[in-house]
Amino acid sequence: MTVSRRALISMLPPAALVLTPLGGCAALSEYLTGTNISKVASDVDQIATGVTAVLPTIKALLGIKDDVVAKVTAIVDEIKAVATKISGSTSTGTVALVKELGSAVYSISETLGGVALPSWVKKVVEAATALLPTIEAAVGIVAPLGARRFASTMTPDQARAVLAAARSR
Repeated sequence: MTVSRRALISMLPPAALVLTPLGGCAALSEYLTGTNISKVASDVDQIATGVTAVLPTIKALLGIKDDVVAKVTAIVDEIKAVATKISGSTSTGTVALVKELGSAVYSISETLGGVALPSWVKKVVEAATALLPTIEAAVGIVAPLGARRFASTMTPDQARAVLAAARSR
């Protein structure tokens, strides 16, 4: 019979919890190794280059309001800035930067949600959204349910392939 960590902790007296470091806390600090940061930086860079590649198409589409194009352009610039910061980041700042990236990716998805876009542009935005939970998990952030729904439509490798293909368009 296996007992969950939560069940074990609930059996301990309160003083033991204060005096005993938990193994789970140590594991959280291990998320942010140099290897993880470089992997996160690579995935973030793929998102940045993928959404940058669709920007000219979005700007060229007829019927998209100027304020929508301006907002998407600003969000893409924000994603590129975050990608640059993460590539030079240490473990202490990465979580906040990934949260900022998540906000930007969801903003671009939400902004373009009702816009008639070519299917490949939609696929790139979907790939960025699908890759986000993988990036968040790499730094110890639990992805929200909505993000997991997008991630289930595309594996991280499929998302990376879509983003790489957008770069070469």
